[in-house]
Amino acid sequence: MASSTFTYAVSRPYPFRWFTPVAFIGGVIALVLFSLLNFLSTGYSQSFEYVTDPNSTIASANWLNRWPSYFTSQIRPSCQAEELQINSQFYTNQTALTYTLTQIWMDKNGSQTIIPALTYLNNPIQDCQVNSIHIEIGAEDRTATQYGWNEWGETLQVFFTCNIQGSDGIIHFNATSEYDFIPPTADGFPTRNYTTQHGLFRFITRDQEAKSSLWWGESLLSQYWAYVSWGMRKARAETDNELRKGVISRFFWVYKKRQTVNSDCMTEFTQSNASSPIQDISDLDFFNINYRFMSKEIPAEVTWPGIYNYTTSVSNLASNNASPNVWLASDSLAKSFYSTIMTDLGQTTATPNILLNETALQYFTQNFTTMESTYTESTFVNAVPGPANDSYDALKDQTGPLNTSVAVISTKYLCQVPRRKSTGTLFVSILVADLVFMQALWKIYNLLTITWLVHKDPKANHCSGCQHQTGIPLASLAASDQEVERSRSLEPGIGRRRTGYSRLESPSGDARVENDI
Repeated sequence: MASSTFTYAVSRPYPFRWFTPVAFIGGVIALVLFSLLNFLSTGYSQSFEYVTDPNSTIASANWLNRWPSYFTSQIRPSCQAEELQINSQFYTNQTALTYTLTQIWMDKNGSQTIIPALTYLNNPIQDCQVNSIHIEIGAEDRTATQYGWNEWGETLQVFFTCNIQGSDGIIHFNATSEYDFIPPTADGFPTRNYTTQHGLFRFITRDQEAKSSLWWGESLLSQYWAYVSWGMRKARAETDNELRKGVISRFFWVYKKRQTVNSDCMTEFTQSNASSPIQDISDLDFFNINYRFMSKEIPAEVTWPGIYNYTTSVSNLASNNASPNVWLASDSLAKSFYSTIMTDLGQTTATPNILLNETALQYFTQNFTTMESTYTESTFVNAVPGPANDSYDALKDQTGPLNTSVAVISTKYLCQVPRRKSTGTLFVSILVADLVFMQALWKIYNLLTITWLVHKDPKANHCSGCQHQTGIPLASLAASDQEVERSRSLEPGIGRRRTGYSRLESPSGDARVENDI
């Protein structure tokens, strides 16, 4: 008989009817489960990408939280927080104005801890309050290009405080923003036509349907900016002091300044009368103002509140025709800037706000046509404001609803994003992994079944036809008489136990083994 170096094990069926269906059904279920787990663990590779909305990127894999992280680590997206340094610029997802970070701190154990950078991961901007608004008004001190557009111009600057919820607690930050309808970077020459003029300030994006409030905010700013410019030209022409430049600062009557314990003299503004703050933004006492103006004369004359013994309320200054009488126009300009800032920062619950109230918006836009016709007739006001040139009631059917949404700082985040492997690579990797798992499962299943079988029947491992265990391997059926004798001699008492075997032939001539009793 031919022989080989390799051997095989003798096997026989398990004496259980349930073994085959359990093995088949369990194998199918295990194959599906293993394929799914292998798909999750090896079917994806991570790629690095820059995204603008890490929350959506991470939320896209929330269903994976129900699976062990060991199997899903390769398909869980993750994003790295951005570090916004002091003096870095940013804008929000509302995409209107640009802001500059000026200070960052946290309140810990009753003291303030200055932070060099804002660790940011798409955290909503919360609890914003405008601390002050300054309107710098100038003429000859502006660039030649600015002066060519308008004889007078204004630069608005706002100072505000907001906070975000960080991983270690609430983080506060101060920031500023500026607005100048004719900025120092303006180019070109006046065309006296809004659609053809270029190089002037405009919001980052403009959408009168989806972002109607900010569309009106841009219109309010440019209209009242031009109206103040016209008012300053008119005031200088009608007075003898030859004004050159000035500043009007606006604070809130409902806030008082409080010095903090920080050595850097950071200031906070808290409500002095929180039970009855001014809620009507059209109220002329909404702001507390201060101002300084200087003339072109040498030495320069300075105009300030104490010179006329006037109070610093807008209503008092306007009724007394205090020079320069741009108090009402600059008040509306500051309120427009305030409302635009709060809308762009996504302060949905902050009141009052011109851009979230139809009645207030109609009040501040009702004279748009009259204002524009007044200063466009002058050759000293050449920049045409816009985009709106009529009142809210006249144009509201052409714009969307007044609203805003929670704002976040718009920036790019470096994220690890899972990408599925190619079909061929995916098939091979899952097939190999399934074979390994199925082989291991089959071994375990056999081991458990055999263990239980032996525990149930200690003789389950005995060969068929063996009544007694001798510890001697059976001789081949074709063995010679000498080989049989040699086998019997290995255990002297085997003959006395009458357990020998003899080779017999059946009537049909087939060989069979029979006990020799």
